[in-house]
Amino acid sequence: MARRTTDQEDNFLDNPSDDFLDRFSNNSLEKFLQKLPRIGDKTKRVLIIAASAILAILVIALATYFLPKGSTNSHTSHKAKRNLTSESEIVAAYNKGKYKDIVPGLEKLVEADGNNLKLREMLASVYLLTGDNKKAYDQYQAILKIKPDDAETLYKTGVLLEHTNREKEGITYLIRATQAAPNVVLFHIELARAYTKAKLYADAVNEWKNVLKLLPPADKTRANVLAEMAGIYIGQNDFAQAKEIIATGLAIDPDNQTLRMLETKIGGQIQTPQRRS
Repeated sequence: MARRTTDQEDNFLDNPSDDFLDRFSNNSLEKFLQKLPRIGDKTKRVLIIAASAILAILVIALATYFLPKGSTNSHTSHKAKRNLTSESEIVAAYNKGKYKDIVPGLEKLVEADGNNLKLREMLASVYLLTGDNKKAYDQYQAILKIKPDDAETLYKTGVLLEHTNREKEGITYLIRATQAAPNVVLFHIELARAYTKAKLYADAVNEWKNVLKLLPPADKTRANVLAEMAGIYIGQNDFAQAKEIIATGLAIDPDNQTLRMLETKIGGQIQTPQRRS
């Protein structure tokens, strides 16, 4: 079945990087800077000679400057409004990053066709990209009313809640996402990190173990997962468990910098077990 999300939204949440866990440590619903409208400064030379002269100058300036421009702006606004009413042109503008421009037209399309999940997902994405997290959340809720077990929407809702200081609520959605799509590593990783953030360390360790079950035995990214687990144990002063996990991780990836840093933190070199052939 084809993905319903757009390329822009997939990149926003799911774009992989060279380092497996770097993607997830940075996998938040990031705050995008909203560009303020740039208004050109008009230098006005006003010679104060008399009140009547000032008034005359202003009237002439307003008449000559604003009236022609107002006519042009009216035409431009009308053109922009017309261009942003069809779905195809809204999608094109979205792909060009013109998020604010498409909000009114996209809202109207969603209002007219509330069961169109593709449009709702795009609108949620636009709200996120313009910093309106509440409206994005509302759109995700509307999607879940139509498709309660939609794994991607459950995941995105969980991430949104997690990164707006509603970790426990976010965890419930992330759990549902892992249940709806149990083989998606990304969902389990985000859930493990949410547990850690909420200081539910036992749950976090168990979820990291679920991640390990989904990764190939010789995959070096397992070392990064083990580093996460070791960090939890060190935070709880369980150095014996931490040392064992660090040793296992270094056997997979001896050059893993995070594991080497943790090794130093708990005092000295750890003997790594022999790797199986």
